[in-house]
Amino acid sequence: MNDGDLSPFQIDTRLRRISGHQLGLVTVAQAGCGGVDKWALERRREAGALEPVFAGVMRLTAAPTTTEQRILGAGLAVPCSMTTGTSAGIVHQLPIGSSDHQPMVSVALERSARTAGVVTIRHRALCPASVG
Repeated sequence: MNDGDLSPFQIDTRLRRISGHQLGLVTVAQAGCGGVDKWALERRREAGALEPVFAGVMRLTAAPTTTEQRILGAGLAVPCSMTTGTSAGIVHQLPIGSSDHQPMVSVALERSARTAGVVTIRHRALCPASVG
């Protein structure tokens, strides 16, 4: 079944399934693997069911907006990254003064990852996803 055969209900069901463990977030790549193409995502965005968070990452508008969700969105937007710095503190519920900041992730030195709205730090540590 291709995307043209899916009803809006079926598309929303697939997006909810994908985003269920991601605080209401879904990536364009994940949606594609689930049988929902970028045109269907655009139609759902135009209908108000999705809103962009970062490049390649969207939020189901039915999901509440949280700081933790924005940090997770940054990690989803930057492949093979790790939440770091103040962002890691917020996710682990440490007493951080202000949570009004750009999410921060780190990537390996050999990676060149730039995503608008995300602070990216390059490091020497091995990312678990890159080992193997």
